[in-house]
Amino acid sequence: MLFATPPQSTLVEVSLTPDGADTIVRLAHRRLKPGAVAGHRVGWDHYLARLALAASGEDPGIDTWTDFDRNVEDLRAAGAFRAPELLLISLLGARRAARLQTVARRFL
Repeated sequence: MLFATPPQSTLVEVSLTPDGADTIVRLAHRRLKPGAVAGHRVGWDHYLARLALAASGEDPGIDTWTDFDRNVEDLRAAGAFRAPELLLISLLGARRAARLQTVARRFL
């Protein structure tokens, strides 16, 4: 399973430090299994960027991570899983996975 990090098996530490009119946010996610680091990094980068926009008063817009295909692209680029074809087939079914792979080959 792609997101098989058991509950309470990791530790997330967040510190907020005033910096003039701004605030520095430091986040450390510890005790992750090596195979889970890339996927979690992509997730934290995604959601911290959205948090920064919201905190500055901007609208972060629609969360693109509600689009599964985009999600898989980001995770694959981060090296979150080594056999994306198997993951796509298991999650999307063989027909849709084959269509996505055909489209991807055109652009790679």
